[in-house]
Amino acid sequence: SEQILSYLDAKSLCSADMVSKRWREIISNGHLWRKLLIRNANTLDIWQRLGKRRGWIHHLHGRAEFGSDYYKELFPKIVQDLKMSNDMWREGKLNLRKIDCASHDSKGVYCLQYDDEK
Repeated sequence: SEQILSYLDAKSLCSADMVSKRWREIISNGHLWRKLLIRNANTLDIWQRLGKRRGWIHHLHGRAEFGSDYYKELFPKIVQDLKMSNDMWREGKLNLRKIDCASHDSKGVYCLQYDDEK
């Protein structure tokens, strides 16, 4: 059951958590919220960068430091941070900063495009 539940997204995991006491136990004891955070941080670069900036990324690696509730409560906070950043970008409220490139041939980033409409 845990292996199957580990493939769920956040919305589905919330729904599964309410199906039965057994599923709730599996989701809590299996740290499935933590696994979902790890999966997103490992596959989505913006999650990785946000995790480093906010300081929660180190809680995902190594032994689980907190109970499942910590990770379950952290998930919507991360989503809210991402939504806020997206909204600020769309409204032109983000502060631009110089990006230092590690490449020896690079003289910087000349153009950064978020989407086709901007």
